[in-house]
Amino acid sequence: MQRQGVDFNETFSPVLRYDSFRVLLVYIIQEDPEILTLDVCSTFPYGELEEQIYMVVPEGIMPKDVGDNNTKDVMCLLRKSLYGLKQAPRCRNARFKKLLYKNNLHANKCIFTKSVKGEKIILALFVDDVKILDLQAKFHFFSLGYICPHSYNPADFFISTLFSDHFKISPTNKTQRICDAFLSSHFHKKLDFKLELSIHEIQSKMISNPWNKKKLRCHTFSCHRTLLLIQRGFLQIYRSSSIRWLQILQKIMIAIISGLCFFGSINLDQLGIQATQGVIFILVSENTFFPMYSTLSLIPQELPLFLREYKTGMFSVKEYYISKVLTLFPGLVIESVIFTFIVCILSGLFPQFISLLETIMIVILTINVSSACVAFKNISLAMAYLVPFDYILMITMGSFIKLSSLPLYIQWVKYFSWLLYSTETISIIHWKDINNISCYPNDEDLPCIEDGNQVLQYFDFQEDNFTQDIIFMISLYFMFHFLGYIILLKKSS
Repeated sequence: MQRQGVDFNETFSPVLRYDSFRVLLVYIIQEDPEILTLDVCSTFPYGELEEQIYMVVPEGIMPKDVGDNNTKDVMCLLRKSLYGLKQAPRCRNARFKKLLYKNNLHANKCIFTKSVKGEKIILALFVDDVKILDLQAKFHFFSLGYICPHSYNPADFFISTLFSDHFKISPTNKTQRICDAFLSSHFHKKLDFKLELSIHEIQSKMISNPWNKKKLRCHTFSCHRTLLLIQRGFLQIYRSSSIRWLQILQKIMIAIISGLCFFGSINLDQLGIQATQGVIFILVSENTFFPMYSTLSLIPQELPLFLREYKTGMFSVKEYYISKVLTLFPGLVIESVIFTFIVCILSGLFPQFISLLETIMIVILTINVSSACVAFKNISLAMAYLVPFDYILMITMGSFIKLSSLPLYIQWVKYFSWLLYSTETISIIHWKDINNISCYPNDEDLPCIEDGNQVLQYFDFQEDNFTQDIIFMISLYFMFHFLGYIILLKKSS
């Protein structure tokens, strides 16, 4: 017979509330983690007693050095809690919590959480039942000793881990060991069951309605899959946010240096004309070559992962390519807006807000055209094609040579030069309403250009080409993306 205050004090042992369990169900639906269920056998004897409790020697147990006649004078001192003790549930809960605290799991009553290299583990305790929630692939690799860094894309980490020594012929091949461990794990059994269930459901629908087979074949584009790919792309950018911030900081520094170089030189005189065209050249070239070469490694880096996921039927080439374009767009817009705004403000190129806004829109279009065709197989191949082509584009942009003086076999290139279209449109925005430009009659080395129309004529620009240039740039944007899609489609076949 136990007495309160002597043999026990507190007896309450918390358990998981149903409201908390419903919250976990919502988390399971949204995040789709791996669920592990554990049932602790003989859980109460694991508890440690704080009180001194004695019990009669059970029948059939004979203590050493004690005769049969003296068993009534012998008692057992309990070192662990037993079933039937009033504080047994509380002792078991305290011991379990002590173990979890030792492993750095933070508790909120009966829900314990821990972050392992950025990956959250949730443990829910209900009496002697334990529910563990974790992401499947990360949990499997973590259990084998391969921890994905917090700032690393998990998919890239899994692929690089599996293929790091894929071509080594060795009995201790890491890829083979990971695959063997997966085949013998509960992850494989659960995934295999889901696949068989999905195949059975699809076959049942085809048998019940033959038209479903045709619909499944024709339904090659899914907005839902595209949105998931876009979400994954933004998540990848978030995980490498330090790199993105460094790129933006680099853009800001280049813009400040460029703007300060032309500070105070934008005047309505002959020297100011050259300074203005120099600022326009900086706006166009910096938002052309830097984004073009920075996006060259996008497809080559993700090509192994893309081919693996595409061949398993996770998405189509169209969905993947559209998601990549939409994922890149916000970053390109932010970079171009920051760069153009800083350069124009520091140099004083566009004092009017409307002209500044029009220039920003042209630069946004320029940077998107520059990064349109990204589907090269490798960076070396891209550099071999783009570097000679970029020299020709820069020559035909109108800042270095009069377009009318180009040879016939080179003039056709200007129709594919978005640098020319961008330079011409920004020049038109700046010079269209300028009527009074000062001349230096005593300086014979400088021309005498008196208004904005003469400036445009000097560089072979025409104000009537403004709308035409924008249409050509938009056409090049879609044409380059179409070529990139065709190249990527060819790679996947």
